[in-house]
Amino acid sequence: MVNDSSRIVRANCAQTGSYSIPVKCEEYRNGKKIGEVSRVINIPCEFYNSSSLKEKSNDIIVTVFPNPSSGVFNLVINNSNNKNINVEVLSINGKLELTQQLENTNQQINLTHLKSGIYLIRINHGTDIITKKIVIN
Repeated sequence: MVNDSSRIVRANCAQTGSYSIPVKCEEYRNGKKIGEVSRVINIPCEFYNSSSLKEKSNDIIVTVFPNPSSGVFNLVINNSNNKNINVEVLSINGKLELTQQLENTNQQINLTHLKSGIYLIRINHGTDIITKKIVIN
């Protein structure tokens, strides 16, 4: 959405990633078009709900802490059905770094083998998928 007075473009991204936006600028002089420039701008977008890293999806509430951390994260999932909860950790580039099925809904995830950086932790529970950003110092 472009604000007509400020010319600022605002958008809500649906997921973390890089988005390409085509931009076309036209130059007019005395009402006559004298030139144009077209470019594609790549903009990184981070889908991030809050700094508390709590999210609710249907009946599931997920909390990840501490964040940032040295690589050991506590994962707490509150829901009515504790079965079939899978966790995936992905690099910011989308590389799958870890996948595991949770044994319980209050568990530690050890990622000390990964390099410092930003990662995504994805919790799959039936039809619910919750993604969080985590930072390893």
